Parts: sequence; C-alpha cells; structure tokens
Amino acid sequence: MPSGLLHSRHGSVDESVAQSEPSQHQHVATAQTFAHTVLKHAQKTHRDSLYPGQNYQRLAEFLSRPYESLAAGNRSFAATGNENVFVTGPQDDEDGAFLTTYYYSPSGVPTVGRFAAHRDGWEAFEQRHEVVGSGCAQLLFMRGLAPPEWLNTIGSTYRVDPEYIRQHLRFLQPYEQFDIPGLPTIFTNCVRLPLMTNGIRDGGEHQEQLGGADMVQDRKDTSMRINMHLQNLDKNDRGGQSIVRKLMLHNKRYFSLEQEVSICVVRKRGGWVAVIWLDCGTEKLDSQLCQWLKVSELSHLARYNLLPVFQFREKMAMKREDRIGTARRPSQPSSVYSAGVASAQSAMLLPDMYGQTLDQAIIRVDAFYALSEIFAFSAFSENQFLNLLASTIEQERNLPIRKMQASLANLQVFKDVLEAHIEKQKALVTLIESRARLKWPQATDPTQSATVDAVADDLLENFKHLKTRAENLRAQCVDMSNLTINQAMLEEAQRGLRQGAALSRLTLLAFFFVPLSFTTSFFGMNFMELVSDNGPRLGIYVWFAVSVPIFAGSLAVLFWEQLLGVYQKWLECFV
Repeated sequence: MPSGLLHSRHGSVDESVAQSEPSQHQHVATAQTFAHTVLKHAQKTHRDSLYPGQNYQRLAEFLSRPYESLAAGNRSFAATGNENVFVTGPQDDEDGAFLTTYYYSPSGVPTVGRFAAHRDGWEAFEQRHEVVGSGCAQLLFMRGLAPPEWLNTIGSTYRVDPEYIRQHLRFLQPYEQFDIPGLPTIFTNCVRLPLMTNGIRDGGEHQEQLGGADMVQDRKDTSMRINMHLQNLDKNDRGGQSIVRKLMLHNKRYFSLEQEVSICVVRKRGGWVAVIWLDCGTEKLDSQLCQWLKVSELSHLARYNLLPVFQFREKMAMKREDRIGTARRPSQPSSVYSAGVASAQSAMLLPDMYGQTLDQAIIRVDAFYALSEIFAFSAFSENQFLNLLASTIEQERNLPIRKMQASLANLQVFKDVLEAHIEKQKALVTLIESRARLKWPQATDPTQSATVDAVADDLLENFKHLKTRAENLRAQCVDMSNLTINQAMLEEAQRGLRQGAALSRLTLLAFFFVPLSFTTSFFGMNFMELVSDNGPRLGIYVWFAVSVPIFAGSLAVLFWEQLLGVYQKWLECFV
C-alpha cells in the first residue's frame, strides 16, 4: 500500500471498480492543462471579451505555481516545485488525512480511502482512486488548505468548475473586485455552508462582569491577526492548514470561529461526485489560538477551549459506540481547560464518521440526501452560535452609564454579525425550497423521494427557525441600543436637573448675601461724611437701619411671585 494511503475501512480499495489509469506523466499533463486553462481565462480583459477573467488572476497564479519550473525545460513532475510543498508534519492516524473518499456502488458496502496531504498521498490518490461509474456516487472530503497540485488533479479528474475553487479561496484576491457574492442563479451546483465554533477564554471575569466590556481595540487586533493568517496561507501552501475566516470576540470570555464548507456536485459517467471542502484542517489550532488570543503556549493550563457542536438524533444516548474506532478519533477535551487538546473541533470528525444516519441506497441516487448530514451539522453549529450571541446580548442590558458607550459599540457589532448570518440563512432557505432547480442527481423512486422530502423538510424548518431567530436577535439589538440611548439621555437630563437645583440654591444664597455685602462695602468707604479724624461719625445702628430695608427689598424681589399671589388672595377675601 502506498505510504500516502493512510487508512481504509468497510473494505479495501476495490480494484475491480478502478479502470485503467493513464501514466503519471499523462496525469500531470491533465492537471497542468487544468491550471493552464484557468491561466488563459485569467488573461482575458474587458477590452477583448465580454467575459473578462481578471478576477481569476490570483487563482491562476496559485494553480500554476507547481509548473513554473516545467516552463524552464524540466519535464519531470517529481522534480518540479518545492519537494516539501506537501509536508504537513507526521501523517499518522492521530493527525487524520487531508483527503477522505467515500465510494458508493451497487454492491452496498462503501469503500473508504484516506490520503495524506504530502506527495505520497497525492501519488496514492492518482494510482488508487475509484472512477465513478453508472449508478455510483463518490464523496471527496478535503480538509483545510488544498495545495495547488491537489486542486489541479481533482479539478481535471472530475471536471470541477474553477469558480468553485475561486469562491472558496476568495481571500487570495489582493483587492476587492465586487463580484462576490454573485447572483443566485449563476452557480447552482455549488453551495457554501457556515461552520461556527464557539470558544471560551479564561480571563477570570465573573459572568456579571462581562457586559459593557470595551472590546474595540481587541477586535481590531484580532481582525489584523486573522488577515495576517489568511495572507500567510497564500504564501505557504502547506496542505491541511485550517482556514479561519473570522474570529469574533463577543466579550472578555467568549469568542467564535467562523469557517465554511464548500460543496460542488458534478455528474460523471452516469454517476456523480461531490467535492466537499472543509476549512477545518488536519491540525488542531493550538498555536494559532495562542497567538490570536494573546495566550502563552507555555502556560500550564490551556486558557481557551473550543466547545463541541452538539447534534441530536432520536435516542442517540441509547445507541452503541460510533462506527469509527476510538483509535481513529481525534483527541477531544477531557476537561474544560485541559492543556493541549482544547483546540480540537467537532468538524474534524466529519470526514471520518460521515453517513452514519443515511441510507446508502438513497445516497447513490440523490445528492441532496447524501449531503444532508453536512447541512444538519451546519445548522447545529449555527444554533449554538446564536445561543451564545443571545446570552451575550442579554448581558448588555441595564448597565451603568459609564459602560453605555462600550455597550452601544458591542450591540452594533452584534447587529452587523447577525445581518451577515441572516443573509446566509436566507440563501440556504431559498436553496432548500428550490432544490429541484439544483443540477444535482435526484431520487426518482417514490419511496426514496418521500424519504428525501422528509429530510429536506426538517432541514428547511431548522434553517427557517435559525433565520427567524437571527432576525429576532437583530431586532433585540436595535431595541436595546435605543433603550441604552434613552437611558443615557434620561441620565443626562436628571444630571441637568440636579445641576439646576444646585444653581438655584446658589442663586438664593446670592440674594441673601449680595445686599449685606453691598451695605458693608458702602459703610466701609473712607468718605468724610462717614469718617472724621476722630473716628466714625455714625454708629453701627445706622448700618442696621440701612441694611434691613435693602435686605427686605431683595427678599421682596426674590419672592415677588409668591408675595403677589398672597396679595391677590388677600384681596379676594374682601370681594
């Protein structure tokens, strides 16, 4: 067995299924032709074509990278490019495979192949991959960043639309060309689903202290690090690296990773192939999370934890062990902060444990049904993400005025995130409702169609619920923002009233002391009428005689309205 073929279960690779394969050089020529075709399209401009390809330029460079040395005259693929381009570290059973294939034939037992990301795995796939025949189906799971050699081989072997690859690697574009997202009817055989992973960061904050945290600078720093992560993926095309598109900081304790799974279905030779590309790679995110969340790798206890995606199926707690053996299962957290394993993701198990709830006979004839577990996994992950957001939004309620500005900024961020997710849920609801328009194989048997319809109805109900939930949370963010603003305005008005009352007391004191100060200053003047050579000419009683009328006049002015009211009432008594 080639060293790159890591593992097969449910039967070895069926040699009788595989047809005669071309030689390695013929394969390379086909893969190189795929890259060259994309490059030729990328060279079209709006000056010479109604269908320019400038938006493919970065993808064409990426796919052509392995063949740059061939242009210099070296015709041996084994000697082209960097020999370590596929190396991802030890490719043992613990690390998982870059590519997992499921081949469903009428024989009933699916054939499963697992291939490493390095060169041996690529060569093993070329030699041993099954060729889809009539009435057969094949699922190809790719995990993480795919090296260009793999993309060219899969693209040429299964005639995958390069647009599918470009959409998944859209972060490679050096600048925005405003062509993504496209119109809903132009690419009906491909789907993108969100994969959300919630996480906890141990910062020591109590639950009641999480609301109103100033996260502006932290969010800017995290966004910058994620952008650097995506740029580094472009520079180092090492296979199997996880792609994290967004890292959302909700508060000082909770965060979420946003990833995607892209699906492309292609009809081939009377059967069909589904290419399923997961952002979740073959390696856990230990060092990356430490860098993104400013956590030291040398800490004795991991200060973060990626929460699992909890799925449900009827009476699942009463079922026996999953089909996959414990030796094949990636490490899972044994405790909330157990060091070294807290970065395992539930999505890492999708390729190894797929199809456990599905009817294999229907899988072969209906692509939507075959991919329904991926839709369900996405829905469960989205539900947990919305649950976390709901809890986080609730913590922004009834905060002191000193935290209101930070709270408003947090609510605005949550609102923007929810709006993006609402658009995704709307697109998925529309896709499921109009799945008959998909260019995917569909079951024709009435019994099988009824099963598929039941699964589709459940998924449709779930995604409609998620859309409604997200819309309600968005409305809650708007209401809480308005309430926070009103509370701030009310607090400001109350503070103005308190300042007005203090000013009134100051004015009252002025009415008392200004007349007395005036008379005191007046009698303190050195006029000869007041002071002679022998001393003061007037006694102190004169000061009282003058001050009392002036003081009384000041009080009359101060309380004029009250005195006028008393006088009017007194007059009414004689009328």
